[in-house]
Amino acid sequence: MHTSELANLSNVQVSALKDGKLGMKFGNIRGEGHPVHFKIDCLHIPFEPSVYNGTGVELRKGVLFDICEADAVALLAFEEKVKQLAGLSSDKWNSCARPHDGGWRLKAKINTGGERPCLGASGSVRGHAALAAVSVNGVYVQRQASGLVLDVVALRLGAKVEPDPPGWMKSLGF
Repeated sequence: MHTSELANLSNVQVSALKDGKLGMKFGNIRGEGHPVHFKIDCLHIPFEPSVYNGTGVELRKGVLFDICEADAVALLAFEEKVKQLAGLSSDKWNSCARPHDGGWRLKAKINTGGERPCLGASGSVRGHAALAAVSVNGVYVQRQASGLVLDVVALRLGAKVEPDPPGWMKSLGF
């Protein structure tokens, strides 16, 4: 399914939250009885996947995608549905779609190695447009935050794209 269809997904179910590692709780998300997957047309991948304060050998990394507003709105509506079903409050919710410098960014995880690496993610992905297949693996809850667990399972890289400079750079004449 495409991202735009997430908001209209019927029969979304969130399982009871189960205890995980280090005080985290996890719940599975299913739509119409099946795991939820969606594809998203990424306008640009601004950075190489990385881990904050990482050692450089991590196989599971964070990745950001610049996305269009319509996809962001659909993701936000899907998150609202999940929050209501899981009984979670908005004050701790860490949204996967966030506004950024006049556009939107999607935050997810990507496996660059190990047992289940992301297909098509070998080599440098920074600066490319991409078509990404994303799996909604569930919802997490911590003491200070909660949100969706999104994993990029496949990437089809397009041409390298040079995005417009951020607003603050434009004001300096770049």
